Amino acid sequence: TQKIVRFVVSQLLACERPEEHYVECVTALLRSIGATLEASDAGKRHLRHYMLRLSELSGKTYPPRIKFQIQNLLELQQNGWLGKDHAERARTRQEVRQDAVRERRALAHGANPTRRRVAGERPQYILDQMEDERRQTERRAVLMAEVRQLLGDFEGRNMELLERNWTRITLDVPGVVPVVGVLIDLGVADPTLCDVAAMAVTGLMRRGQVSWSDLAEAMSPTLWQLDHLRTVKPQADVFCQTIVAQLLMDPGVGQFDFCILEGLPHQSSFNLLCRALLLLKRLGMKALRFALQMSSTSLMKFLGLDAKGLHDCLVSSGVLTDPLKDVMPKVRAALSCGFSVELVESCFEQASDGFAMQLLSEVVAVLKLDWHIDASGFLRHFMSRHPKTDIVDALIFVSCVHRLNHEEVVRLCQLLDIAKEDLLRWLREPIVSSEKCMMPVIRDVLASL
Repeated sequence: TQKIVRFVVSQLLACERPEEHYVECVTALLRSIGATLEASDAGKRHLRHYMLRLSELSGKTYPPRIKFQIQNLLELQQNGWLGKDHAERARTRQEVRQDAVRERRALAHGANPTRRRVAGERPQYILDQMEDERRQTERRAVLMAEVRQLLGDFEGRNMELLERNWTRITLDVPGVVPVVGVLIDLGVADPTLCDVAAMAVTGLMRRGQVSWSDLAEAMSPTLWQLDHLRTVKPQADVFCQTIVAQLLMDPGVGQFDFCILEGLPHQSSFNLLCRALLLLKRLGMKALRFALQMSSTSLMKFLGLDAKGLHDCLVSSGVLTDPLKDVMPKVRAALSCGFSVELVESCFEQASDGFAMQLLSEVVAVLKLDWHIDASGFLRHFMSRHPKTDIVDALIFVSCVHRLNHEEVVRLCQLLDIAKEDLLRWLREPIVSSEKCMMPVIRDVLASL
């Protein structure tokens, strides 16, 4: 930069009579960058001072070699930095004679056969590289605008329109990785586009428009610096969590491929997976159970754990909850304040949905067919404060485990105030393989409610 050049020249020419090699270094430097300096107003001003200082030094007692270098530099500037470009290879005497004859003939006809070049001009390969970078920047700006428009059209969640627009954009791009990369960059950089960009990526994955290897390559730069991005751009972490969570729950064709996490260290990969599973947990235990059932085998292989080790890791990270560990400290605290049925019931009512599932399952298992007679009041009271999605999940879980028939499921729905709309919502959600056996029963129950 010009600042560095000023510092170097001022240091070399600072004293009254600089050393010969100092002056020689300055002339060599200015011969190399003179044309570049003169291309800007600031550089031109500094170059004028350098040339005045060198002109002053040419009058001092330096050897002719140094004075010749200074004079040659001054003349080079006057000629617009155009100097002779001499051939570098060795030639025979015959070739020299032939070149001399050709040069005399050319001069006789008014031509100048000497090749000239601008001293200090940038090499052509650098200019080509700069031009290539400029074209890439322009193409990326155009691509960024097209992808923004694609996301704007996708606000209505129209997957068919998204797929058509995606096909149109990728026709002019070599491969889909650059377009996926722009999608990810927008989701990371713009909080307003985080959700829609994540949904677009997962939708394109499920429809086969983007492969796992394409997504892994496009996400790798973001994942590599994710730990840093989490502090400066929190939406970057949420964006990656959303993509992983949605693909864990519904990867489309095939199974979730952990190759997309290869850009992260091992522990960071596990932490991102846990945050994605916690995101699914907030959507309901059904979504979490589905994701774990679909990916548990691959997850154990990826982390190098057995089933118990994976379970313990998920419990310690808060993804899974031990129902007893969740509710018993609350019961203990309530009892320490003095025994009260109401306090203990309140602890049960505030327990996790996993505890609600297990409690309902135990009641049905122990009381067998008499549960609706002996425990109806207790169940209605206990389950009333849980979200309806958790109650439906508990119903399906109990029905699968105990193979409840049509009449028993209907009575349980009536007891727990589960309406037809709640069951229809469950049918519209992803269903794990162990729950598919309940679909005919639930459809029969819908006709009875």
